[in-house]
Amino acid sequence: MKKLIYSAIIAGAIFSYAACKKCTTCTYTEGNGTVLTDSSFCGKGKVYKDQLEQHEKNGWICIEE
Repeated sequence: MKKLIYSAIIAGAIFSYAACKKCTTCTYTEGNGTVLTDSSFCGKGKVYKDQLEQHEKNGWICIEE
């Protein structure tokens, strides 16, 4: 019975870990209206937030998917 409970806890932890991952697509438009290539990235936590903030600070428009 203990093995079943531990297996359920581990499976739940793995499922919740994968669900927290977010993906974002960012685009940048030059001053003359030309849209440059898209930048897409996926992640979670502080690394993801820092990357998103850096793109937005540099003038990129980002949309979470």
